[in-house]
Amino acid sequence: ILFIFPSAPSHSCWLRNDIAFYVAVVAYFCVIFLFNLIMFVVVMVQLSRIKRQNPHNMQHRSVLQDLRSVAGITFLLGLTWGFAFFAWGPVNVAFMYLFAIFNSLQGFFIFIFHCAVKENVRRQWRTFLCCGRLRLAENSG
Repeated sequence: ILFIFPSAPSHSCWLRNDIAFYVAVVAYFCVIFLFNLIMFVVVMVQLSRIKRQNPHNMQHRSVLQDLRSVAGITFLLGLTWGFAFFAWGPVNVAFMYLFAIFNSLQGFFIFIFHCAVKENVRRQWRTFLCCGRLRLAENSG
């Protein structure tokens, strides 16, 4: 089942049997991707329930904020791996590029969506990390 490359310095191996490859790699990915997709739907349903229950929240929340929430959850759950899973046939190269781009920036997107856009986090940065005129006093708030 495994093919060992003796000429490689680290003696790498590769699955040569297609059935073993699909069971070990593709099936595992399908299970994880399906679980993440289910969690995505559960979180989106909960967010919509919260939004409907609080009429004050409905007035101040825009479509852009909802899209930002969806994008943040998508990157947090790693659903961008779907690009690799669906990279078959004529869209193979395009989806592989999208997969490489989005997954290499996944940590950056998580940082932006869940840290940099929150006012209390920015205030803490200005209190403890900035200097000069940008620095906030510790008791400002």
